[in-house]
Amino acid sequence: MSKNLSLPNPPGFAPLSAQPITAKGKGKKAVGAGDTAESQKAMVQASVNRSNELKMKKAWEVALSPAKSLPMQAFMLYMSGSGIQLFSMGIVWALLTTPWQAAWNVLTTFEPFKQSSPDAQQSQDPSAPKASIGPLILPIITFIGCQVLVLALGVWKCKQMGLVPIGTGDWLQFETRGEPPEWSAVRLAAYGQ
Repeated sequence: MSKNLSLPNPPGFAPLSAQPITAKGKGKKAVGAGDTAESQKAMVQASVNRSNELKMKKAWEVALSPAKSLPMQAFMLYMSGSGIQLFSMGIVWALLTTPWQAAWNVLTTFEPFKQSSPDAQQSQDPSAPKASIGPLILPIITFIGCQVLVLALGVWKCKQMGLVPIGTGDWLQFETRGEPPEWSAVRLAAYGQ
């Protein structure tokens, strides 16, 4: 039983001893009620801070999740071979399209992790500060950077399969022939010169 007493209260929990005491009848606060209002405010502040810490920790987990999946994706690419087959093309297509979709929906991805302020929790005023995505800028940039790494892995696999036009033979249709430096005697005779 003594082990249960050492556990901290969960976020947002307000024990009965910290709630304001009101006098019976007229609804006036009893003596010392000002201290409980300040303690409630401190408890709300602590609860919001703890909630923001947990949200930030989860946001970093989401931001680093694409990087954690890179080794498995690289192994799948290795096992699919360098030929152009249905399986390898499906994997490459997923590696090329998923980062674009994730980067496009990045704000939706990080929406649940917005940081809230204790003032917004206490007041019902619509002009009170709302939850902010500002502190999440670094996890968002990290998330987009990890998506760029996934995209680079897909482009590398396309290069290995020969789908990226990097050789001179890939651009022959755009090359023009230069004028020959000299004319042969047969050709000159054909033109009547």
